[in-house]
Formats: sequence, structure tokens, C-alpha cells
Amino acid sequence: MAGGKGLRLRPLTENVPKCLVDVGGKPILMHIFGWFAKHGIDEVVLAVGYKHEAVSDFLRVHGDEIPMRVALSVEDTPLGTGGGIKNAARRGLIKGDFVVVNGDVITDADLSYMIKAFYEKKAQGVKAVMALRKERSPYGVALVDGNLIIHSFEEKPELQDVWINAGIYVMASDVVNMLPDSGDIEKCLFPKLAWEHKLAGIKINGYWRSVDSLKDIEEVNGELKRAES
Repeated sequence: MAGGKGLRLRPLTENVPKCLVDVGGKPILMHIFGWFAKHGIDEVVLAVGYKHEAVSDFLRVHGDEIPMRVALSVEDTPLGTGGGIKNAARRGLIKGDFVVVNGDVITDADLSYMIKAFYEKKAQGVKAVMALRKERSPYGVALVDGNLIIHSFEEKPELQDVWINAGIYVMASDVVNMLPDSGDIEKCLFPKLAWEHKLAGIKINGYWRSVDSLKDIEEVNGELKRAES
């Protein structure tokens, strides 16, 4: 899903969509392509809208560096994640079960395990699985007693028993028939599947970041640099 305007990343997104913003020395899209390749994904559809011409130009120039077939599904108007998937399916670009990833995610999560888990759950009637990860507090936390005496601090701790949607999904092919022409899967699909007990979560480990702001870029740059050293 690579059609977002990335308003919180301006001015970096004034001329390119968020997926082409440089993080850790290369566009977010190239991080995602490399992750896909490690898990045997050999065909990718990019649902694009905002500045889609820049994506076309990038693929034309860097096609030899991308280890998979890439097709574009262009949206003339924003369709949301659900409408974007349905638009790609109508164009004949989605065949069979498929993986969906938000175009601002950088991760080394075990996608192969997630796909395997999906098929195990699918045999039990599940239509989609969602990657879940532990949420961290965006702030430092003060630990206090009953008299509000501060005893210590913890910087951005993991929140106990709080799991967030990590923006990575594996879905059955017939889910496309449940999608609207315009709208987000988080609002129009997942609540329905959850009500029907046809949505499962897969807890992921390892590195995961969603690049939403300039601060995120600064932090991810540092994290990736430390991981390489």
C-alpha cells in the first residue's frame, strides 16, 4: 500500500510519495523489496496514487536492482487500503491468496512463518491474519508509590498486554469480495472478520518500525546504523 501523501514527512514528500523517502541510505520501498525477497516473494503489486509518476520513474531507473516483478495499480482518487486492494484485484493483479504490507513499514519480521501460520489458520476457517507487536510507550515513564514519590524512571517501556496492528497481513483470495470500492480494511473489513471469528493475530518479534514522521526517520537511521555495526 504505497499511495499515501506522507503529510507528516514534509518537505521530504513534496515531490515523492512516502514509500520513496530515503531511510537508512535507501528508499523505504527498497527495504520492503529486500524483506520480501528473503521470504520468497517474487511478485509485488504497488497500490499507488499520490506522486505515482515518481514511483514509475524509480522502477524504470532501478528495475535491475529489484529481485521481483513489480506492477502498479494506480488510483486516480484515494481509495483507502480496502479500495486499493479491490482496485488491484479488478485489474487482474491479485490472483490467489496474498500478503498486504503498509508502504511505510521497515521490518525483519519472519514473514515466512506468518504465511505458514495463515494456512494453518485458514484450514480452520480464518480469512486473514494480522501481524501484532508489543506497543511501546512514546514517553518515558515515572514509577511512583502511593504517596506519589518517584522511585525511578523507565524510557519508553513496552506496555504489558498491549498489542498493536503492525500493518502486515496475509489474506485469502475471496476476501476481495468483501471489500468496498473505497474505504480502509481497518474499518470496513477487520471488524467484520473479527465479529465472525475469521481474523487471527500473529505475534511478531525482531525489528519493526513504521516511518510516519521526521523524528521516526532520525531514530530509524540510528537504529539501522547500530544494527550494521
